[in-house]
Amino acid sequence: MTRERILNIIGIGLLVFCFAVALYRVFTREMEQRDPDRIVISFAHWQLESGIREAFDAIAQNYMEEFPHVTIRQIPIPERVYPTWLTVQLVGQQAPDLIQLGVGKGLTEDRLARYFVPLTEYVQQPNPFNVGTDLEELPWQETFIDGLQSELTLNEQLLEVYGIPNALFTIRVFYNQELWERILGDQPPPETLEEFIAICEEIRAFAQRTGEDIFPIAGSRYNGPLLMNNLFTSQTQRLILEANPARDLRPSSNFVQLEILRGNKSVGDTPFREGFALQSLITQHMQPGFQQLQREDASFRFERGGMVMIVSGSWDASSMHAEAPFPLGAFPIPFPSQEHPEFGHNVLGPVSERGIGTGAVFGVYRGTRNLDQTIHFLQYLTSKASAELFGEISGWLPAVEGVSVPDITKPFMPRMEGYPGGMGLWGATERSRVIDINQHHLAAGNVDRFINELESIYPRAIERDLSRISSNQLNNVMRMDCSFGGYEHLYRQLPEGRLREHLFNKMLEISETQIIQETNSLYLAHELEMIGR
Repeated sequence: MTRERILNIIGIGLLVFCFAVALYRVFTREMEQRDPDRIVISFAHWQLESGIREAFDAIAQNYMEEFPHVTIRQIPIPERVYPTWLTVQLVGQQAPDLIQLGVGKGLTEDRLARYFVPLTEYVQQPNPFNVGTDLEELPWQETFIDGLQSELTLNEQLLEVYGIPNALFTIRVFYNQELWERILGDQPPPETLEEFIAICEEIRAFAQRTGEDIFPIAGSRYNGPLLMNNLFTSQTQRLILEANPARDLRPSSNFVQLEILRGNKSVGDTPFREGFALQSLITQHMQPGFQQLQREDASFRFERGGMVMIVSGSWDASSMHAEAPFPLGAFPIPFPSQEHPEFGHNVLGPVSERGIGTGAVFGVYRGTRNLDQTIHFLQYLTSKASAELFGEISGWLPAVEGVSVPDITKPFMPRMEGYPGGMGLWGATERSRVIDINQHHLAAGNVDRFINELESIYPRAIERDLSRISSNQLNNVMRMDCSFGGYEHLYRQLPEGRLREHLFNKMLEISETQIIQETNSLYLAHELEMIGR
């Protein structure tokens, strides 16, 4: 028998074996679904970082040991294909029971209302798995650090809670401790921008002196903006408060954008210009061409030892600790002090992380065959005991109140002191697009060219974004009219009692939200019309 014939037989055998395994898995999964004595709960997410799937598996295993009639199946999906995959699953009515929700993942208000179960009623009751803890008597909603008030949990347009979070995320500067000590000795991490820039310059001087291919910061189209946008907000802290007519502590960048359209403000004004200059200064300490690199490229260069620092979220901490062949350190992004000669006069103070909100949020698919059991598992997943186990294995910050964190996670605890951040450079769709296509001017150190390019196209991008916001808010008002009408019809039919009172309060909430959204929508539309846009 010839060698070629043997290889063909082996290839055919492998193909038959793989087909048999796939057929067996499909068959057994179908049998599980049809078994009347077994409940299968599946949940999908895109968190492929090291330790995350293991943490979910550990909690799922504990749950299945307590409830042997239930099988928990985890479905990890790569983030790049997740939006497309999820759309196909929802439209095909084959979605998992639990689905991770995220910004930019194709989940509009229409899809939330159509495909997901409102959880507002459930989160107002205590979590049964917190019995015996200090959270025992609290409503499920109040056991979370942010009270389920973040964008991904409470939808302000639909006035319903649609997601339950598992983690809290912060942005940090990671650094290679071995390379840091070799270049900088026992120098501590910087606390201000001035110290940060001095460290970057010292690293560059070391690389030039030794001829080693080392850069201070690993940049990419993903990691670069995390640092640049955060620093930019330090220069617009005063601006966003001054432009806010309500003078409250929750300023909106919409007012700054309207001032630009009116001609009262410009991207060439001092706060913007100095924000751009600060961004340009930072890019000089990243490797050339970082705008063309992906997230994985920057991580590879950092873990290979050619970069001293990289900026990312605490969601990457577990993967970096697992993959980097050196000890890691982390520190918060250093902002300019008020004494900084160039960037200090725009600064109110350090930017607080108190309102960062929660992440790793899961919603319940409306088409689930096992609604009660799915919510039961979601309660188990977010109990205090499970949150502690999840944090120990994953290295992520817990979203649940009062959960102790391991030492490896402590550098990522949010900074609670400080001031609100200003307007970011990246924002809605059109604003982000025009920034991205001109960002190379900042990387080249040409701030004036960047401003000149932006002055002609940024107002048009603002107009499109604000018009879209106004239209979406008005559509939300009209969408809620149906809900309001349904609640009102039920309210008139019910006798006096707790349910009738609940419906009345719900109608008040909807009415107030509709008034706010319609007011904001008409205000934006009126201002755009008056400006002539």
